[in-house]
Amino acid sequence: MKLIRFLIVALLALSLGCAPSWLSSSEPNSIVPPIHLELEVAKKAPLDGIEATMRACGNGYAQAYELPDGKKLGEGNDCYGSYREAKREMNILLNQADQIIEKVAPSKQTSELRSNRVVASFPKDEFGNAWVRIMWVQGECIHSINAPDIENALEFEKSQFNPYKFEE
Repeated sequence: MKLIRFLIVALLALSLGCAPSWLSSSEPNSIVPPIHLELEVAKKAPLDGIEATMRACGNGYAQAYELPDGKKLGEGNDCYGSYREAKREMNILLNQADQIIEKVAPSKQTSELRSNRVVASFPKDEFGNAWVRIMWVQGECIHSINAPDIENALEFEKSQFNPYKFEE
């Protein structure tokens, strides 16, 4: 009796083990469908590879950078005798803009006066470069970021390269 049970269990195990190969296609040249894998490639940040190219000082300063694609970017400030004078000069610049893209008011005033943060696009300059500028007045200085497009301007604004942050 034990021998019969053993044989039944052995035949059952054999048939279960071989069943997948018996049920698969019996064609000798069956084609296995290709497996499609989608790999995620990490998108390179716009500022990866940025290099400082120039720095100048005077009544403020300017710092120039070159982006990996060869385009230029700059940040700095121009300082005046008073907040009112700096604000007037910023308005003169904004009157030359093609478009005001965004205006953000500071959420709270501190002891140092601050204007709205303005993002604006400008027409091509004498060198054929069109710029997007992020600018605001803080104290007696106009702080600005000048970039070839809005993506690079906004990315630079939140980066470690930007020494001045607009506090909302």
